[in-house]
Formats: sequence, C-alpha cells, structure tokens
Amino acid sequence: MAFNIIVFHVWTLQEKRPWDVMRQIRLLRQYMSTGAVNEAYTHIMNLSSSVQCSFATSLDWNRCTSDVFKVCE
Repeated sequence: MAFNIIVFHVWTLQEKRPWDVMRQIRLLRQYMSTGAVNEAYTHIMNLSSSVQCSFATSLDWNRCTSDVFKVCE
C-alpha cells in the first residue's frame, strides 16, 4: 500500500505544473530519498531538454541537480 502512495505522489508531482521549479525540486528530493537516483537523473534530463522549462537561473534547482549528479558519479 505504501509503495502505491509513493508512486502516486511522485506521479502527481511530475505531471502537475512542470514549470514550477520548487515542485520539481521536491520531486527530485523524493526520488533521492527513496533511492531512485536513475529516475531523478532521467527527470533532470527530460526537463532540461524541454522548451517550456528553463530552470537554469534558479539557484535552488542548480543545487538540487548538483546533488543528484554527485550521487550518480
């Protein structure tokens, strides 16, 4: 049951308001806390290639992605 709740929570964070940088940071932190580093990395790459989302100017976004990349090394 708990797994279904986590999956639903991650899906709602991902699908709703993809332009909201703080929401996407929460999603990345959720991925990291559950050990889903590959999903976090993939999500970063998908958002980075998206035309509608430009988070490059967000210091919080850059810190969070840096944390993901450090774990991926």
